[in-house]
Amino acid sequence: MACGPASPLVQGREMEAVGALAGRPERPHTHARRPAMDEPEKESLVIGSKIKAYVKERGLMCSGELPDAVSAAVRGLLDKACERTKENKRSTVRPCDI
Repeated sequence: MACGPASPLVQGREMEAVGALAGRPERPHTHARRPAMDEPEKESLVIGSKIKAYVKERGLMCSGELPDAVSAAVRGLLDKACERTKENKRSTVRPCDI
């Protein structure tokens, strides 16, 4: 290879060759966009490492998707608690609302 910057076309072909040499098939980018942390309905409400440690203590493995599922379950639980609080004409969510 020559020294100096290569054109984007050459760099792309080189990357394809590297991927092919590594045994990785070429595939289109179809990844879903990760939600931004400023989107409140998508922000995690749990600590993933704590969930993984809890599951590991019990001799099991943890799926990478488990923390998101736990967060969604917690969000649903809190949504119901907030509704119950409003129905009782209070502004403070209490443990009894869960």
